[in-house]
Amino acid sequence: MESQMLATLLVILGALGWAMRDLVGKDMQSPSVFLTLAASSAIGLILNTGVMLAQQCAGFGCVEPLPARKQMWLYARCVGAASSITLNFFALNKLDLALSAMIHCTSPLFVVLLGRVFLGEHIRPLARLCIACAAAGMVVFIQPWHLRGDSGASTVGLIAAFGSSVGAAFSYTSLRALGDLGSTTVLFAMYSTSLILGAGVCVVQGVPRPNGALLWHFGALGVVTFLAEVLITKGYAFATRGAGSVAAYKFLTPVFSMVFDAAVLHQRPDALNIVGAVIVLAASAALVRIQSSGGQVRTVKQATDDKPADASTANLDVEVPADADACAAP
Repeated sequence: MESQMLATLLVILGALGWAMRDLVGKDMQSPSVFLTLAASSAIGLILNTGVMLAQQCAGFGCVEPLPARKQMWLYARCVGAASSITLNFFALNKLDLALSAMIHCTSPLFVVLLGRVFLGEHIRPLARLCIACAAAGMVVFIQPWHLRGDSGASTVGLIAAFGSSVGAAFSYTSLRALGDLGSTTVLFAMYSTSLILGAGVCVVQGVPRPNGALLWHFGALGVVTFLAEVLITKGYAFATRGAGSVAAYKFLTPVFSMVFDAAVLHQRPDALNIVGAVIVLAASAALVRIQSSGGQVRTVKQATDDKPADASTANLDVEVPADADACAAP
């Protein structure tokens, strides 16, 4: 029981960390999303390398060569995370904090769908109902019939936010196939890819020299992001009732974002925002619990043959081992 309570606390703190990351990203007014990507990835890479050294280099470069299939999944993890983070930072410049966070955290819906397409994981009937409810709740939350230029939302921002959610879903889905690969290994590859991408674009485009305030924001962003990932990773590890028992608490991120939006940025939600948020969060949390209940997720073939699911499809969760990102590290 104590381990389960600790796991719950760590995941809640991790969700708070993700909301703080988005708040810092919203507040800093970076001249380029790619500069933000490069800076936050550099700090994350430094911190992750320190962890690897503390673990006697139990990370990238210290493992057996990966098979071609796992290499492809690792590429998917890196590209999905980099695109998700970049689009999320872009969306934060176009949307209200709460709206951006809410859309980004719909990634579990896409995780389930991608797991069905690429991993053959079975979608339970109740899970399909949850997906439909979450989609309806998102429409209520966004209120597309009221979108205006001064409404805190834009078409480009909405597209970027949903793109960020899809990118995160690809990143998280790849973790299903990389379950036996160390988290420091995956994070090393992810941070390295994001750093190279961000720095490369900055070199081509050219960016103004950041001032002291911006450097402080970059430092805070990198540290908060890394700590949030560590907290959530440890939370899943301590969950004595399975990762699904604490995964729902990750959906507190948009709730914290709504509080920050109102208290810090003075963007107060209306009644439909609150109703839509409740529907989305409840449906998404239920989706995670339903898909992970019983400790197994059966593939389509296994459901037909009525055989137990293998280890690569057990305990489907939104953010696991490397454990993610960026709602990624996202």
